[in-house]
Amino acid sequence: MSHLNLGTFVFTRHPYDSAAPVPGGVDPAAWRVLSPGSTDLDLLAVTLKALQETPARGEPWFTPAARLGFAQPAMDGETLIHSDLTPANLIVTTHGLRIVDWAWATKAAPWAELALLVQWLIGSGHSAEQAEVWMAQLPAWTATDHEVLDDFASRNAAKWAAKSRQSTEVWVHDLAMWTGEWAAHRTDSHQSGR
Repeated sequence: MSHLNLGTFVFTRHPYDSAAPVPGGVDPAAWRVLSPGSTDLDLLAVTLKALQETPARGEPWFTPAARLGFAQPAMDGETLIHSDLTPANLIVTTHGLRIVDWAWATKAAPWAELALLVQWLIGSGHSAEQAEVWMAQLPAWTATDHEVLDDFASRNAAKWAAKSRQSTEVWVHDLAMWTGEWAAHRTDSHQSGR
């Protein structure tokens, strides 16, 4: 499958190439950053709500453990998640927000998508607390047990910390820092009584 256009989602198995035609009228200049106060965050919320109602059918999707490198039973589910919502994979068009580069499409619980997005919100200028406040508008986030999110944040931070010790890539160190910030916030929230 090269492209599959289901309205809000443009499924591609390859990274977005601004020189290649992509369905949906994508303007390569419309790449957006998830910075605090961006109006694109409103578009993202609408898109995420729709995505979280999309079942993962057919394709041989990744499992959460295969995609993330660690297992947590609460991540298992029947929903299609992108699992790599970097700002580069979110493109604003005249038809709304498009999610591209579905190379890591995963069949999982819907909250897993949101937990993976926290790191990109932090990397785009949100504090961990601001990222969680933004997430609170999404039912899959508020329905997820705090201990599940704590465990996910801790495991994801440990994974990226380990990777950063073996890599000189800036983006790996950035992800280690952002996931570590979120895990620390969740730990600090427990100590302060939430």
